[in-house]
Amino acid sequence: DIFEYTATQVNPSLSNDITEAQREQIRKMTKLEQVEIDGDLHIEGTITGYDVSATAVTGNLFRRCGKDSNMLAEGENSCHMRLENCNGISVCANTFAAGRDDGGKGKFTPQVGFIVKKMSYSVVSDNSLFRGFMDKLVIVQGEHGPDFIFKDNVGCPAK
Repeated sequence: DIFEYTATQVNPSLSNDITEAQREQIRKMTKLEQVEIDGDLHIEGTITGYDVSATAVTGNLFRRCGKDSNMLAEGENSCHMRLENCNGISVCANTFAAGRDDGGKGKFTPQVGFIVKKMSYSVVSDNSLFRGFMDKLVIVQGEHGPDFIFKDNVGCPAK
């Protein structure tokens, strides 16, 4: 089973990521094997919420991660950084580069540099996205709280 996701924050891969991490941990630490029926152990859980706060992301080079963008939900954009429902985040002076996904054989991604929504007491500034995205530097989905600053981020498409 997959860990059920009921949190109000949107993180489309969190359920799968936690489920796979749990399976990998059990494989490494036990002699148990995964079966579809009549197993010796059944683990389930629900993700009801999470918070990201007081974090600084500074001075990094982000290259296209290689994830197959065909795995995204319909209508979802690939992006270097999705920031949603964050408080106390500082993302400054980073460099982002677009590239091919799927081991260098797929299409060029990401579509977007940043996707931001429901941000408070946070700063995203002075980042360089020269050839760092395919379509848009940022998608601002709104609903921000107090003191959110997004400024002086520069870049151009990799087309």
